[in-house]
Amino acid sequence: MGEQLGLTPRMSEALQFAAALHNVGLIAPPERGEARHLTPDRARRIAEHPTRGVQMLQHIDFLEESRSAILHHHERWDGDGYPQGLAAERIPLLARIVAVADVYVALTWGRDRMPPEQALEIVDARAGTHLDPRCVAALRAAWDRGRIVDRPRPAGPDLPLDHDAPEVSDLMASGVPR
Repeated sequence: MGEQLGLTPRMSEALQFAAALHNVGLIAPPERGEARHLTPDRARRIAEHPTRGVQMLQHIDFLEESRSAILHHHERWDGDGYPQGLAAERIPLLARIVAVADVYVALTWGRDRMPPEQALEIVDARAGTHLDPRCVAALRAAWDRGRIVDRPRPAGPDLPLDHDAPEVSDLMASGVPR
């Protein structure tokens, strides 16, 4: 996606670190019984993880350009995201890229894994509300060029509710108590 959007090598490197570390604020172990639904306490913990992640990484100098993407990867194009409710171009570009990738991965690797083509349709439908239309177009172009590979999810236990899934983003945006 970064290639499609013309990122400089420096920005591409910052994006790689942001993509790898964007959920570091979630490292606290989950509470028992919270995996199947979004409780107010779980919503609060989800809403706080970008800020906690940036706090954890604040003294690592080479991550300076990645931290804003980590902090803002749950902002929504329509302004209903968190932690600051930024909208559209006010959301840092790298955060918008991470957000699109997050949704795609949640759909294709999540508990209710779906085929990539179906996931791309859902991501396309969220352009202009949840996600940056330009970043969604970059994902689609990368897919069309064969730059995204569908990898099967490893076998294992049933996965918990994914905080990056579109339905969780919609619940958080609709005012689930945080």
